Amino acid sequence: MTHHLLNGPLIADPELQNALGSARRFDAIYVRVTLRESADDTPLVWSLPTAITKGGNRVRRNLILLVGTLALAAGLALPASAISAKKPLSAKAACLKSAAQSEHAFHQQQAAERKAFKQQNPKLKVADKKAFDQQQHAARTAFEQQQKAARAACEALGKKPLSPKAACLKSLAQSEHAFHQQQAAERKAFKQQNPKPTAAQKKAFHEQQHAALKAFKQSQKSARKACKALGKKPLSPRAACLQSAAQSEQAFHQQQAAERKTFKQQNPKPTAAQKKAFHEQQHAAQMAFEQSQKAARKACKALSKK
Repeated sequence: MTHHLLNGPLIADPELQNALGSARRFDAIYVRVTLRESADDTPLVWSLPTAITKGGNRVRRNLILLVGTLALAAGLALPASAISAKKPLSAKAACLKSAAQSEHAFHQQQAAERKAFKQQNPKLKVADKKAFDQQQHAARTAFEQQQKAARAACEALGKKPLSPKAACLKSLAQSEHAFHQQQAAERKAFKQQNPKPTAAQKKAFHEQQHAALKAFKQSQKSARKACKALGKKPLSPRAACLQSAAQSEQAFHQQQAAERKTFKQQNPKPTAAQKKAFHEQQHAAQMAFEQSQKAARKACKALSKK
């Protein structure tokens, strides 16, 4: 939609009208001011066709003033929605900003308390000053702890949530760190309670810590295995069946190795007959196990067939 705003009746300056009316040769200048309607987002263009003679500084100056006035009016007529508003802060940024404001307010409060304390006590005693400083230090320490926790919560807002596997492993790492701290505290307490421990006391304490460490490592091992299983896709029935068969085979070989070890311990110098009987027993068990494994694998492979 084009509006011709510069027609004769709209020009109030007589000299400008005469110059435009009597010009033989002219240059056409089009000044385009584009606006965006907020309702239907349709561009509205104002075209200002003007004729300017080759001479005449006054005409040109008046025209520039007129165009500037129209442009200013167009700018004032812009809808408020056309002005780009500031983007809202993210949750993390807003949280950190709030924490910074709280810290600023706290420092101002402590400064005001120091000023009031000095005004109320022109001649301070050393004990009074010490008590006041300790009070402020305790308040500052507590506030810093709160700020630390608040900032950690703010930082967590900008992070993607951990996967179940990653969260599980992180929890295990924290448990391990806490366990080592606990053992270090126990060693420190033992040294304080026993400045000159006997060899028996030291041995008993170290055995106790070693047993606790061994049990903790076993629990951590099984927990890590469970964590890693969280990130894996569930096995198909066939794969699960074959995995179970492989585990059974490994357990069988471990059992036979343990039996051989026990046989050697119980018979340091076995006779030929004893050795032959033991080997025949193990061979028979192995043959029976292989038959059962063969049938089990056949059943596993049949699971993948429709």
